[in-house]
Amino acid sequence: MAKSRDPFFKALDNIRERARAGGYAPGQSIVIVEEARRLDLSTTPVREALAWLCGEGLIERGPAGGFLAARLDA
Repeated sequence: MAKSRDPFFKALDNIRERARAGGYAPGQSIVIVEEARRLDLSTTPVREALAWLCGEGLIERGPAGGFLAARLDA
């Protein structure tokens, strides 16, 4: 499957760009269902993209297992 058509890459690219552009407040909870709805995707590729972005430092794991926007240093 081509990268541009893969739901994971759609979620990954969109959430990464939004995080870098300041689209999430530092520490803001990122609700998987809301992001999936916004991107017109199922929750699985969104959850996988958020987990990937934790590795990049743009997203953090929340204390209850959810995801939070990272507090980025300028």
